[in-house]
Amino acid sequence: MKKSVKIFLRIIIAVLVVILIVCATVGIYYAASRSCTLTVKVNEDKQLQEISGWGTSDCWWADDISDENTRNEIANLLFSEDGLNLDTYRYCLYGGYDPSNNVVENQWRLGESFYVYNEETGQYEYDWSRDANSWAMLQAALDRGVDTVVLFANSPHYSMCKNGRSSGSDSGSETNLDPSRYEDYVDYFLTITQHFIDEGVPVKYISPINEPQWGWGGESPAQEGCHYEAEEAVALLKIFAQQIVERGMDVKLYALESGNIGDTAKNYYNLMMADEDISKVLGAYSFHSYFNDNDKVKKDRFGNWITDSVTTRSDMSEWCELPSAHDASDPATAVIMARVISNDIGCLNVNGWSNWVAMNETGVNPDDGNDYSDGLLVANPENTSDYYIAYRYYGYMQYSRFIPAGSVVLDCSDGVFTVAASKDDEGTHFRELVNETAYLTPDGNVVVVVVNEGNTRNIKIDLEGYSNLTVYTTDSQRMCEEVYSGAPQESYECLENSVSTYIFSK
Repeated sequence: MKKSVKIFLRIIIAVLVVILIVCATVGIYYAASRSCTLTVKVNEDKQLQEISGWGTSDCWWADDISDENTRNEIANLLFSEDGLNLDTYRYCLYGGYDPSNNVVENQWRLGESFYVYNEETGQYEYDWSRDANSWAMLQAALDRGVDTVVLFANSPHYSMCKNGRSSGSDSGSETNLDPSRYEDYVDYFLTITQHFIDEGVPVKYISPINEPQWGWGGESPAQEGCHYEAEEAVALLKIFAQQIVERGMDVKLYALESGNIGDTAKNYYNLMMADEDISKVLGAYSFHSYFNDNDKVKKDRFGNWITDSVTTRSDMSEWCELPSAHDASDPATAVIMARVISNDIGCLNVNGWSNWVAMNETGVNPDDGNDYSDGLLVANPENTSDYYIAYRYYGYMQYSRFIPAGSVVLDCSDGVFTVAASKDDEGTHFRELVNETAYLTPDGNVVVVVVNEGNTRNIKIDLEGYSNLTVYTTDSQRMCEEVYSGAPQESYECLENSVSTYIFSK
C-alpha cells in the first residue's frame, strides 16, 4: 500500500473517531438536557455580589389610577410582603407636551409634567399639584416599604427640546436637546429632585438619560425619548455631577440606562467614567437587557466585562419581553422572565434588577386574539380599575418575595450545559434549559431558584446543614404556590416549564 494511501486512511479513521466522540458527547448532553438527574451544587464559601433590590417603574400607568381602592390593590400586589415585595421604585419625570404640537397618538404614553407654562406670566413655573395620581401611587409604595426611589426621564421637558416635543427629534436620529439648554435641563431636574427630597421621598438616584443610543422621534413617535451621542451624554452628565456637588445634594447618578449590552454600551460607560466629575457621583451603572433573552453567551461576555471593568454597583434597570411574543396570560411568560432574571444575576453579575412597567394597557391583537401587553399587570386603558395579573408576575415573585435586599449571591452550578439553540438574523444563540442561582439571605437562609424549560426531571441540591425546606413553584397549574414544607429530601421533582424556589433554613 502506498504511503499516501496509508496517510489518507489514518486521516479518515481519525475523523471518524472525532465524529464518534462528538456524537457521544452530544448524546450525553442531549440526555442530560432532557431527563437525567441534575445535581445543583451550592458553594456557601464563595460569595459573589450583593442584591441591592428589586424594582419596577410607574411609567404611563400610575397617572391613570384615580380610584383609591384600585390604587391600594395595585400597591399591595407590587410592594407588600404578600405581593412582589418590591423595594425600588423608578418614578418617571415626564417631559410633558404642548397639545398644539403633539405627535404621539397613544394617550396612554403621554404624561403630565410639574413644569407648566403660565399664560399670565408668560413663564414656565412649577406646579406641584400636577401628576397627582402618580404622586399618590408613590406614597402608597412608600407606605408599603419601598425605600429606594430613582427619578428618571425619557426626555428633557418639551420646552427645552429643539422641536418643542419630548418625543424625539424630527430626524429620529439626533439629539433633541440643544447644548445651550443643558444647564436649564439640569436645573429643572434637580429642582424637582430637591422638592421630592424635601417632601420626604427617599430619592437615592437620578437618571436624566434613558437609552441614549437609540433613535427617538421621526414622523410617528410612539413615546417620549431623546438620543445622545456618547460625547453629548457625557457633557450633559458632567453638568449634573457638578451641580449635585455644588448644591450639596445627597443623591447619586444612575447612568446611563444603556438600551442594550455590548460594545456600544461599553463605549458610553468608558467615556462617562473617564470624566472625574461624573465618576465621583456615579452611584450605579445602569443598563437594559433587551433583545438578548436567548443569548447566554453574550451575557456571559458582558458580565465578565462588568466584573473586570465596572467599579460601581451595576443594575439591570429595565426588561420586558421584546418582541412580546406571548399572550400575557401564557404560563411561558413566567418561565421566560425567571430565566432572564437568573441569567442577568448569574451571567451579567448585576446587583439590582427591575422590570420595565408594572402595568401596561391591554394589547389584544385582532388577528389572533392574544394580549401582547408586556406589564406585570394589564389594564383596560379606558378604566384602569378593570385589570388582571399577567402570568409573568409570578415568575418575578419567585425571586422578589423570597430574596430581600442585602442577600448575597452564592456560587451555584449544575455542571451540565443543557443547551437549546435558536436562530435569527444575527446568527445562532444559545440558552440553557435549566438555569439556577443561589442566595444567602440576611436572616441566614439559603434560597435556590431553579428554572426548568425542559422536561420534568429530578433535581438534587448539594447543600448540608439545613433542617427545614419550603418550596414554591410556578408552572401551568400553579402561581408561586407552596408545594412542599418539611425536611430536605434526597431529590426533588422539577416539573417541565416551571420555576421553583427552594428555601433552606436551620
